[in-house]
Amino acid sequence: MKLTNGMLRRFRNIVCSCLLALMLAECAYSHGQAEQGRAEALPEAKAPAAIRVPFRLLPNKMIAVQAELDSLRGWFIFDTGAPRTMVNRKYFHAVRRRDGYSRITDVSGVPLVERSTYPAHELNFHGIVEQGAEYVSIDMTQMAREDGLETLGMIGAGTLQGYDVLYDYADSTLTFIRTADTDAYLAAHFRPEQLHQVAASVVEHVPCVPAKIGDDVYQLAIDCGAGGSVLSQSYRRQLANHSRPIGAVELTGISRIPVRVTQIQVHRMEIGDCLFTSMDFLLHNLRQMGIEDDDGIDGMVGYDVLSRQKTLISVESKRVVFINATHL
Repeated sequence: MKLTNGMLRRFRNIVCSCLLALMLAECAYSHGQAEQGRAEALPEAKAPAAIRVPFRLLPNKMIAVQAELDSLRGWFIFDTGAPRTMVNRKYFHAVRRRDGYSRITDVSGVPLVERSTYPAHELNFHGIVEQGAEYVSIDMTQMAREDGLETLGMIGAGTLQGYDVLYDYADSTLTFIRTADTDAYLAAHFRPEQLHQVAASVVEHVPCVPAKIGDDVYQLAIDCGAGGSVLSQSYRRQLANHSRPIGAVELTGISRIPVRVTQIQVHRMEIGDCLFTSMDFLLHNLRQMGIEDDDGIDGMVGYDVLSRQKTLISVESKRVVFINATHL
């Protein structure tokens, strides 16, 4: 059949119409796929940045981390119970002050009176930087002998302002998250049913949570530098029906001067809706540890609680989050 010019024009029009229809359909399909992709991606929002720091657990259950102070890099004790960072006078030349002194109370009740400070230029703790601070200088010789680790100092709570801390003893890591980003970080990494939040009060720089033993509630400070848990010896009688005696042990702190105290094992303790069983406590005079009656603190926990599950502590938002803890 011979094709005329009119037939060719009609054929080209039909082909163009079909191509246009196919292009429109493809655009509509691609747009729909893109919208669907965006809708599916929304729940998977990128987690905010966090600083993940490996740590070394010492024989006394204290945490050692690496940091750099004025170009000298090495190990530091990580202790949120210490209000400020302290340095080892063996490595940092201290300046003696006449206009005052720092009085640090040892966990074993021994007061450490220090009039020497070190004027630092810069402390860099994995990107958390503190500049121009003065750190109390102490003698850490005895600590090095007993811990088997020479440390440059002790990183305290003051260096961590603005950050929440996630403890993971199973993985030997600390994760530092800016307080404003914590909820987004938790949502990105954990399911809601894994998180058990407890409101905390804050005494100076230390978070405290209510813990139920029997029918009584005790306010317990949480300090990662506490290798053992402590309760006031004034509660000896009311704890008797909820614990078993273990015996007498020696409690030591920074000074490494031992103090003899009684140890018990509490059968059951509840913090929020989380259950802790077979908890060892030392019964001690809290005033000797620098805890006064008007502080409202009945005891202290550290490694024994923090090591049982992942735990996030936020001093600024006054909360503790237990992750995958034993649920009541």
